[in-house]
Amino acid sequence: MNVVTLLTESDVALDLDHHTNETVRRADEAAKEVEVSRGVGGEIKNGNLTQHESGEFLKFVRRGLKRPLLSHQVKAALHLLNVAHTANFSTPGAGKTSVVLAVYEYLRSKGVIALCLLSGPAHVSHHGSRSLRQHSAGLLRYRLEHPAREATGREAGPSAAAPH
Repeated sequence: MNVVTLLTESDVALDLDHHTNETVRRADEAAKEVEVSRGVGGEIKNGNLTQHESGEFLKFVRRGLKRPLLSHQVKAALHLLNVAHTANFSTPGAGKTSVVLAVYEYLRSKGVIALCLLSGPAHVSHHGSRSLRQHSAGLLRYRLEHPAREATGREAGPSAAAPH
């Protein structure tokens, strides 16, 4: 409940200008979107994979990926695909890179996006290089080097996602 609704329901007379009314309207819309995302995310988390573009995505996963996703990765990918402003803090090695790349490939195949930028520390980049090679079209990687390592002459910056 927003402050304006609370005051109105408490019989407090309000006279808001257009800018304030517009701000309140946008905040209400954002709150509704968050609630919808929570509901969709909860359904996916509980295993209801029958809605939310899942049929089309599941077909894509079965036929369109060079590297198949595991069941927990499919659920995470559907969550990423359907919930606004999502994040995945799974343990190392759980397949987060594969999940992101599967969603990227799916959205790229539909013409929704054309580019995916992955960034991360240099010491982590080699772990996902196999995934990156298998999903290389339209990917850019950016290796973040520690400032002390720049003095060693190792190059930091954009690199192709092609095999090294």
